[in-house]
Amino acid sequence: MYAEGGIQDGEGDDSNIASLDYIKYIQDIRKDKDVKALVLRVNSGGGSALASEIIWRELELVKNKASPLLPRWAM
Repeated sequence: MYAEGGIQDGEGDDSNIASLDYIKYIQDIRKDKDVKALVLRVNSGGGSALASEIIWRELELVKNKASPLLPRWAM
């Protein structure tokens, strides 16, 4: 998964990382039994701390599912 742009609350478009959009993407991945791992690459200059925390919480749920969460730099 690629996340690029400024981090913002709510919904967005392809030019930013919107918390509601990415939560949905991550939930879909977490619920998909065929997905064995999530590789996430983030390219962002920053943005909303609250939106970042909301997305981070959803990523923690992926880790708790026993699916590896692999940061791009680990590959």
